[in-house]
Amino acid sequence: MSLSPSFLAPALSTAGVICLVAVLPMPYGWYMLTRWVVCAASIAAALHWYGRSDKIAVAAMVIALLFNPIRPIALGRPLWMLVDVLVGAVALWLSWSLRKGTSR
Repeated sequence: MSLSPSFLAPALSTAGVICLVAVLPMPYGWYMLTRWVVCAASIAAALHWYGRSDKIAVAAMVIALLFNPIRPIALGRPLWMLVDVLVGAVALWLSWSLRKGTSR
């Protein structure tokens, strides 16, 4: 299954920005929203890149599992901050590469 880059790029951009904002002290609801948005965008990315770039597809599934809202994984605040920055940067880079047409 392949998703349109015109759908996936904004989804990844949104997930990236939400992850970067999650580094700031926010109410608990923000972190739950982060889990839902990042998990959904990661699943969409995995579906898009499956068969095109299996490494990106596997990385996206790992991110989806890490951010899943059904069975949350408890990491300490400092570790979540690192994960949020890394995932945010990767999501924004993938979104940029989709918009440029270099990672279809």
